[in-house]
Amino acid sequence: MKPEVEAEVLARKGAERLGLPLALRSESLIAVWVRSECALLEFGLPGRVGLRVDADRHEHLILDLPIRRAPEAIQEIGRRMSPLVHDKRSR
Repeated sequence: MKPEVEAEVLARKGAERLGLPLALRSESLIAVWVRSECALLEFGLPGRVGLRVDADRHEHLILDLPIRRAPEAIQEIGRRMSPLVHDKRSR
């Protein structure tokens, strides 16, 4: 299977698993989600990051964190988001 075909298949499977339509996979959505997941993984923090699209097609990030580690996890996620905030402010 060609890499671009395989990528599309994986994207469809991922979108279905997350309950997201493929049309809503924006760069910012992916950046926020991946940076959040990476922060948890990099620092060995328990938790999951999810995505949800509401009836008005607004995208939401969902954090599922154990309360005892939530402050630490949110701090590390925030650090990962700093470049995105800087980019958004400089536009």
